[in-house]
Amino acid sequence: MLLSMNDLAAQLDASEHDRGEPPLGEPAHVIGNLATAGKVRSRPIIMLIVSGIALIAAIVIATAIAISNLRDSALADSERGLANTALLLAKHADRAIEELNAVQDSLIEEMQPLGNVSSENFERKMSGMDVHLMLKHKISGLSHIGSVILINSDGMLINASLEWPILATNVADWAYFKALKSDAQLTSFVSEPIRGRRTGNSTIVFARKIAAPNGEFLGVVLGTIDLQYFENFFESVMLGEGGSISLFRNDGTLLVRYPHIEPIIGHVFQGAIDALQRGEVVAVQSLAVNVAVAAPPSGEDGVDGVLRVAVIQNKQ
Repeated sequence: MLLSMNDLAAQLDASEHDRGEPPLGEPAHVIGNLATAGKVRSRPIIMLIVSGIALIAAIVIATAIAISNLRDSALADSERGLANTALLLAKHADRAIEELNAVQDSLIEEMQPLGNVSSENFERKMSGMDVHLMLKHKISGLSHIGSVILINSDGMLINASLEWPILATNVADWAYFKALKSDAQLTSFVSEPIRGRRTGNSTIVFARKIAAPNGEFLGVVLGTIDLQYFENFFESVMLGEGGSISLFRNDGTLLVRYPHIEPIIGHVFQGAIDALQRGEVVAVQSLAVNVAVAAPPSGEDGVDGVLRVAVIQNKQ
């Protein structure tokens, strides 16, 4: 059967309509369809960009936390190392002072049989050659102890380990003698740096009171340690760049410093006292003195920012 041209066109229109395509002669909605498809395809790209940004942010945060943890760990390790160094310094200083203290103890003990002797008899008994040899023997092998000296109640030197007979010298006006003679409760005294009249070396004097059983003041037995001894030991300690080690008296007086800076030796620094008051110390106690080492956060001696402090305290 033959179809006319009109019938064929009608069937084609119906077929295209069934496939969802626009019939011939009608405009296709191409622009709308492309816009819809573009939106669908752009969503995964946006999600990918957002995810990338989030990942980068997470990496940055994790890195910052890791760096902070490493820094905290490094600081903790540094503090532990400093604490160990402080303890080493305290023990070494304590041992050196304790050895001198033991010599002084033995001397005072040997004077006990004298009983309630007068100051004149004390001087006569302790000024002989035999006592000089005894003093010299007691510090043999203790190279850090410069000398041991006996002083009478008037401040006159009556015997010493370095020489005999001793030169007539009076120290009644020195701080350690005046303090021990005037204060009945004070039994020991640590001096500020003193320039030795005989050797010219800077020394620290550790003075102990000598009293009769009835409490009468008989004099002083003192021992000296050259500051160079402490400086040599401090030099052997590994310091960081710009580091320093200092030895202070409990009133903040700077006794020793390495590296050595002469103009500030003997000056008073409040930071040494504050360190003790804040409890920032590693302490080792001997019979004669208290030795403490502190690590303040910044230097106060005006030279560097790393200050390690050792403090010697007079014991009452």
